[in-house]
Amino acid sequence: MPKQSTQFDDTVSNWSSRLRRDEKEKHPEPESFETQQYSEPNLDAIQNTFEVLKQISMDTSWGVYRSGSPSQACGIKLMGNTMQVFYHSYEMSLPQNIKRVRAEAELGTSNYVKYLKAEFKAKCGRTLGLKELKEQSGELVEKVSLNERYYFKFWRVFELK
Repeated sequence: MPKQSTQFDDTVSNWSSRLRRDEKEKHPEPESFETQQYSEPNLDAIQNTFEVLKQISMDTSWGVYRSGSPSQACGIKLMGNTMQVFYHSYEMSLPQNIKRVRAEAELGTSNYVKYLKAEFKAKCGRTLGLKELKEQSGELVEKVSLNERYYFKFWRVFELK
């Protein structure tokens, strides 16, 4: 048997909706979970950009952007008006796999730069101007063990605009 609406039910309904509305006005929902401001109004443009990039980098697992494997990671170093984006990994039998590892490093650093640009735009509302300094890019290969284990580091350098 369907329940019939009464004046009491309508009054309770109006009262509860008014109470929910008042609570929302008193305690609005947070817009995000972030508690830190990403930019400082009294810093110059380059220093402000550095602070934002540093915070974005620290937000990604203590400054390390992980790829698919736990032995690979990307990160940044800020120097003067330049930013170095680096990729490092530990590899077995690197001389046989050097082409694959270089391709992964180039893809990893490209994806990390895209991630930084997207996060920078989301946090600051402006685009991150970068110019790659190709002559300063490079790689390092070191044998770190007698059992064919190698450390591989690849880096790209960008000038901040």
